[in-house]
Amino acid sequence: MMCAPFVEMNHHSKNVMFGCEFLLNEKIESFVWLFKTFLKSMGGKHSITVMTYQAFSMASVIKVVFPLTRHRLCCWHIIENSRKNIGGLRLSEGFTKIFNRALMECDTVDEFQHFWERYANDEISI
Repeated sequence: MMCAPFVEMNHHSKNVMFGCEFLLNEKIESFVWLFKTFLKSMGGKHSITVMTYQAFSMASVIKVVFPLTRHRLCCWHIIENSRKNIGGLRLSEGFTKIFNRALMECDTVDEFQHFWERYANDEISI
């Protein structure tokens, strides 16, 4: 079973668990039920951001059930996926340092694109 905790941050920057559910599968119908049930329990109030691992079914439902919410991917899962999918690049000298810096220090799309273009043009030293 998959554990789906709903954790938010309060005004003291402390985590608060609002709910938790166990799902038998990761089907779209399961996430629709889960998110609509959570939204109902919260009086229809949307979260500002939802952070998940990369599951297509979950991502597609977030767009529908939480249209005002930004969907973010967990950095740990992005790094794990990079090990599986671009392992060869990660072996290149200095690539992991640049990759992690772009992942952890760029807060906007424009900032990332500016950083990555500078890296691609050898303007950033490792």
